[in-house]
Amino acid sequence: MPVRRICVLLLLSTAFWHGAFAQSLKEYLDKGDRFFGRKDYANALLNYLEALKLNGEDAAANFRAGVSYLHTDKKSRAASYLEKAFRLNPEVDEDIDYHLGLAYQNNHDYAKAIGHFIAFKQKNKKLADIADHKISECEIGDSLARHPTY
Repeated sequence: MPVRRICVLLLLSTAFWHGAFAQSLKEYLDKGDRFFGRKDYANALLNYLEALKLNGEDAAANFRAGVSYLHTDKKSRAASYLEKAFRLNPEVDEDIDYHLGLAYQNNHDYAKAIGHFIAFKQKNKKLADIADHKISECEIGDSLARHPTY
């Protein structure tokens, strides 16, 4: 009988910790979303990073962390989060290609940026002008990088 009691206690404690984990993850995501909605990207990012410590495979948290990074002075960190979100779920956000394009453009990876801006343009015809402008910026940036003027 004592073995059975120990098993029940272990099962209950596991269920408790699992519930606490899920609740904390949800709390971080919800809090991050509130900051994100107010365009307070620095505080949103802090919460998304805490959520990702609990579950690094959450596509939405990776996406929002990446977008938040794009609005900070550490833009170069955005690409890895956005890439992971895209890998986990390419449909995580209808504008993920645009954000990936921005991240790659910021990192001077113009070929990848252009590819994502083209994909964005194909999915969202209403914003084709914006995509075309970003593609032009990438083409100019790539040209300047290959032929610097001193």
